[in-house]
This record gives sequence, C-alpha cells and structure tokens, in this order.
Amino acid sequence: MPNRTIRSRSGDGDYEPLVVTNDPLAKVLQHALKNSIFVQDVHCFLKQYGGDQHRVLAEHIWVYYEAQRAWDAERVVQKRGHATSEPEDFLRICERLDSWALMVVLIGDGQKIQTDATSATASSAGFARHRDV
Repeated sequence: MPNRTIRSRSGDGDYEPLVVTNDPLAKVLQHALKNSIFVQDVHCFLKQYGGDQHRVLAEHIWVYYEAQRAWDAERVVQKRGHATSEPEDFLRICERLDSWALMVVLIGDGQKIQTDATSATASSAGFARHRDV
C-alpha cells in the first residue's frame, strides 16, 4: 500500500488525509486501497460528525471529492432531520478542532443527475467562505 502520510515541514508530526466522497466511489476506493478508514462515504461521515454531533476528528486534512453534490439545508432536513447544509456541517466540524484544518474541496460540473444538482452546486459555494478556526 502506498504511503498516505503527509509529513509536517516543522517536524511536529505526520498527518493522514481523509477522503470523503459519494458512496459508489468510496466503495471502489476502499476496495482498491484496502482501507475503509482513509476513504469514507460523505453521508455516513456527516451522520457521525455533522448536525448535532460533537465528536472531534483525529484527521486535520480532508479531501471532499464531488463536492458539487453537497446537499443544501432543505435536502439535509429531508434525509437527516436537521437544517444544516453539508458545507456548513463541514465548517462546524473544522471549528471543533483545537488547532487547524485543511479541506480540499473538489467541485466539478459532471454527473448532474443528483436531485437538485443546481442548488447543490450553489450550496457548494458555502465552502468558499473563509473561517478562522
């Protein structure tokens, strides 16, 4: 298995990135990498850490693949029962970390088969906000 560790330039530690994506791609990557921790389905991830949860992640580096599919607050209410958009959930999760977080958000324009894909893409703009955490 290839090395997934990102070594800090300051020498204060090594960091492993976490990849969150849609369920079908997560399954393919988990199988290919033989690892179900490094790659997680975004909806399962946000059920564990988003909304009213107060759990704190060990990872400080996240890659959100296909973020154009992020659900707005209305869709989250329908699916998970709370009115926080997925971009806002991610920002709140970042705020729980005691020091820093880096989130790489990959937004594309393909596969617009998702329900409310246009509003989901607009909702992804929430990721572009700057937050001091």
